Amino acid sequence: MADDDFIFLPDFDIARAVAYLRRNPEVDLVGGRVVNLPQLAATDYTATRLYARPAIPRAHQGSIIDGLPVRHKVANFYLARTAAVRAVGYDPALKRMDHADFFTSAYGRLVCVEDHSWFCLHDKTRFDRHYLAHREDLGADLTYVAAKWGPPQDVPAVREDLSEEVRNLLHENAIRLVAGDAGLAVGTGFEGTLIAWSPAADELGAALRAAGWAPAGARRLHHRVWGPVRLRTAPAIATTPPHPAAAAAGQWQLAPRVAAIESGAHVIAAPLPDGPALVLSPVAEAVWRVLTPAGATPQEILDAITDEDSPPDAAAALDRTLAELAALGLLLPPPVERAL
Repeated sequence: MADDDFIFLPDFDIARAVAYLRRNPEVDLVGGRVVNLPQLAATDYTATRLYARPAIPRAHQGSIIDGLPVRHKVANFYLARTAAVRAVGYDPALKRMDHADFFTSAYGRLVCVEDHSWFCLHDKTRFDRHYLAHREDLGADLTYVAAKWGPPQDVPAVREDLSEEVRNLLHENAIRLVAGDAGLAVGTGFEGTLIAWSPAADELGAALRAAGWAPAGARRLHHRVWGPVRLRTAPAIATTPPHPAAAAAGQWQLAPRVAAIESGAHVIAAPLPDGPALVLSPVAEAVWRVLTPAGATPQEILDAITDEDSPPDAAAALDRTLAELAALGLLLPPPVERAL
């Protein structure tokens, strides 16, 4: 299985995956790694979730079979037993969201493993507006998936999209953001669970409760996404998170209120109480991967994400994307130069 925009290198070795399946009859599918161009970065599908489905997996995620880890979902690049895939089947009603749908249906039915050293390249179409208008039109598929598997808020029964480390990181950032908006000093640490301390712990607790955290005992709160936190009083603490260095003329920067992470394919999670989780367009994804905290000019970004085959309106598409990311609060536009 492969998409039509995958590129295979001359030394691509399909025989290795065939030999693995022959050695391990309990495995149904061997997935490879898809490396996106031009960033040379791969999506970690262990960080993406399946839809809610009551099932017991035949093998635990992360367990090892003949040297390869078990995965509940791999990239849309795999070699599988024909009968096993046909038994699960792809839903013909879906046009663009069939990847997650297939592996949700396969959960508890197929045993999948992943071979990181078996890979292909992915040359995405980023600037073809006609193509993207259809590629990103997910309305009908979203409606169908919601009817089939339930609405998104009911989905996380098989949730594996956030590791504990990432969840704690986002929880810290969410607390700092709420505290900063309330003008409160805060510090965080871990003692088996997340600790937040502040000279005004009671006020911090009130601000967090107003933002969606629920009481869970004496000076204890719990957030339905991020988990538990304990509050403590501290005599004095420095507050404000460091701001980025002043941008040079013409440079775009990551916004200081955004402590963003990549959580799955093209998803940016900002440290707000419930997200937001933003599915990035192909151009926005490329911008996010190349923009460093120090900032960059549009021309520097354009040089990093385009090549000789990019269309002539790539610069205009980039300008639109930068403006959209700034409107969402993810980027800081270049400082305005004032005439003396």
